[in-house]
Amino acid sequence: MIKENDQEFQEKALDYIQTLLYQGANKDLVAENLAGLDSDRAWKMREDFLAQGVDKRWIISGLAGLNSDRAWKMREELLFQGVNKDLVALSLSGLDSDRAWDMRQDLLSQGIHKPDIVRGLVGLDSDRAWKMREEFFSKGTVKESVPLSLIGLDSDRAWDMRKRILSKIYTNLSTQELYQNWVAQSLTGLDSDRAWKMRENLLLRKGTRNSITQSLAGLDSDRAWDMRERMLSYGVNNNWIVKSLAGLDSDRAWDMRENFLSQGADEGRVAQGVYGDYTMVGVRKARRDKAEQE
Repeated sequence: MIKENDQEFQEKALDYIQTLLYQGANKDLVAENLAGLDSDRAWKMREDFLAQGVDKRWIISGLAGLNSDRAWKMREELLFQGVNKDLVALSLSGLDSDRAWDMRQDLLSQGIHKPDIVRGLVGLDSDRAWKMREEFFSKGTVKESVPLSLIGLDSDRAWDMRKRILSKIYTNLSTQELYQNWVAQSLTGLDSDRAWKMRENLLLRKGTRNSITQSLAGLDSDRAWDMRERMLSYGVNNNWIVKSLAGLDSDRAWDMRENFLSQGADEGRVAQGVYGDYTMVGVRKARRDKAEQE
């Protein structure tokens, strides 16, 4: 499993990411995958990216999950500079504070692309988050935003929504494959029996292997490793497999990263599979909330 609030792992992740940068990793991908990292070192990396002219869209999406003063200051500065507002909304992933909801409402009033607001609800099981999901679902504005907003959520309410989405899309065969993939991605970080049952059922559907592989991010269980091996045997690209290692600090995960690098895996994709992007922010948020309730 991913390690919550593990400063040692965060430092190890940043060490590894820095090495990948030296090896030529794409800076856009690295910037996006600093999500959830709020240390001085992570901020130094963001400032260096800004100075080097890295696309600000990826820098701001890498602020996902951050509720610190520095994060809010950068969001507001980049908004003032005209950065893509959709990605500003995505940077609110995992945040359920009044300040985050005020910004969501402000962005909506400015005509932001609404699905990006919903996609940024990953890991949020609160009444406010569900009110927004239900509003989009009832209007037929499902697309990828509603299923992807369920990432990290293992509650009955989330499972009911997944089933409703699948029931809805089976009436439209032309979009069925897309929605099956989005529902598969919504299982990211879930290790429950019903998550594994849905993975196996979706695996029988056309074109879902990459999405199911992605959903293994944050999972270090035997079932997850067995599934990774199966995906390798099916010929799933190594870049998808290595992304599924996001959030993992086990020897097995580090060995696989190194093996894939030696086999020519893209350094930027490997960087995506270290600490993770906004989706891992959602997984971590949901797990923290669950732990607090137990």
